[in-house]
Amino acid sequence: MNTSRGELMENLVWKRFVIAMLPAWVEWMANYSAKAHADMTQKFILTHPYYIPPSELGAFDESDDIYGVMRQLFLGRDFIDTLTDKGAEVWYNSIFADFMDELQPYKDRFTDFRLFIALYEKFPWWFERVYAHLRRDLGEYLESQGRTFK
Repeated sequence: MNTSRGELMENLVWKRFVIAMLPAWVEWMANYSAKAHADMTQKFILTHPYYIPPSELGAFDESDDIYGVMRQLFLGRDFIDTLTDKGAEVWYNSIFADFMDELQPYKDRFTDFRLFIALYEKFPWWFERVYAHLRRDLGEYLESQGRTFK
């Protein structure tokens, strides 16, 4: 997928996250049109190219629609809480492309993943920037819990 990064290295935190979330994603894909959501997300990106998620620590729990969709798809505080400090460090120092790399093995079996991978490949700058803000918020949350991972 991302040949500019050279040979892909496995990110065990993202791999574990994908495996943990796969049943929920498959259920979601069975009940909702992934194409419609991919189209909606593309329109959102094109109309909000400089979107930045809310930055207050408490906003992570709010139900801002696009923020909520992103949290559902690739961020979960419940999952982050299960990480050791070393796992949190690996996650915190990763980029969004690492997550997308871990979805690659599933794209042939779950064709809806191809839509989201293609969307990322079209707008990597947008996803990386939004993810950086979401990662910052989760990092602040972990620090507020007394975790040391940086």
